[in-house]
Amino acid sequence: MQNFLARNPFDITKATDLSDEEIQLLWVDMPASGGFEALAKPTSPMPMMVLGGKGSGKTHLLRYYSFAVQKLRHSRRLLEGVKKDGFVGVYVRCGGLNYSRFSGKGQSEEVWNSVFAYYVDLWLAYGVLSTIAEVLAQSELEENEHEAFCRSVCSLFTTQEKIECSSLNEILALFDAERKNLDARINNAALTRT
Repeated sequence: MQNFLARNPFDITKATDLSDEEIQLLWVDMPASGGFEALAKPTSPMPMMVLGGKGSGKTHLLRYYSFAVQKLRHSRRLLEGVKKDGFVGVYVRCGGLNYSRFSGKGQSEEVWNSVFAYYVDLWLAYGVLSTIAEVLAQSELEENEHEAFCRSVCSLFTTQEKIECSSLNEILALFDAERKNLDARINNAALTRT
């Protein structure tokens, strides 16, 4: 019996393997004043590092505060729930970046660091904007407000050509196309040497 109790239950089941519904269902908050929210501070403007050993609940905590689980918690009144929470939780897994692609192939480390930084910016922006698109789909935002937001996002690009988008779907398509173009160039760098 003692051997069974000493085992970590997350050695078999990990929070990355659970569905959003299971994350919501299996959530157990701390009884202390403010619960985990007081510790995690999801509305804080300052970044926070979540440290802990394997199976300590880091991923479960982060996924609990993700927009996917927020949608489950506030299914009937999503916008009201998100406003009450004071944040929209963007959760992305970094495993898909495949960092090993960003080295060698006749390029300097300095070049790869710049390319990687740009790629991560595109990747994170896509995750954030796709989450915002879901939130705005539930809102009663006027069309001119939506277009103004999209123009504001497009103005952040520092390209020679002026980029114009009137919807978040157009911006997401732009980000996706840029990321695919970059993927092709990264993957072919061994052959092109550029």
